[in-house]
Amino acid sequence: AQHGAGTKVLDAACGSCVNYEVLRNHKVPCVYTGLDRTDKLLEEAKRRYGDEITLVKGFVQEMPVPDESQDVVILRHIVEHLEEGYELAIKEALRVAKKEVILVFFLTPRQEMTDIIEQSQPDENGCTYFWNTYSWPKFAQFVASLGVQIQVKHIQTPGAAHADTIVRLIK
Repeated sequence: AQHGAGTKVLDAACGSCVNYEVLRNHKVPCVYTGLDRTDKLLEEAKRRYGDEITLVKGFVQEMPVPDESQDVVILRHIVEHLEEGYELAIKEALRVAKKEVILVFFLTPRQEMTDIIEQSQPDENGCTYFWNTYSWPKFAQFVASLGVQIQVKHIQTPGAAHADTIVRLIK
């Protein structure tokens, strides 16, 4: 779906706002808000883009953003990293989105009925990360319960380690 110049985009778990850079480079007009839990990444985004964007500190599971205040919510390369899975983050994104949620999986969901939840070894900062590969049938069943339309695309970005699975949840 094409969205106009005033389209409000919330990029949840935005990091340093790489998605904004892509939107800007492709001249996609939007009113961009980045949400992340990490001060260091928000500071980097602020340094790069200044007043072009709005930044909010928060978690994808509990966004400090009003209901249906954004046209589009992007969850890119985040749900595989959530210890508790994707359900809460997706429900929260749908609460905030007026029109649609765009999910981007970097680990292609599998056809089996079980999710693979894997936790990394602690890194040099003592942080562990999750690398979850979800069950597509379970995911599809969950999405069906939300009463949204679903569109799916697979994209291989040159140089990327994994193909992306892009899932649009349209209200």
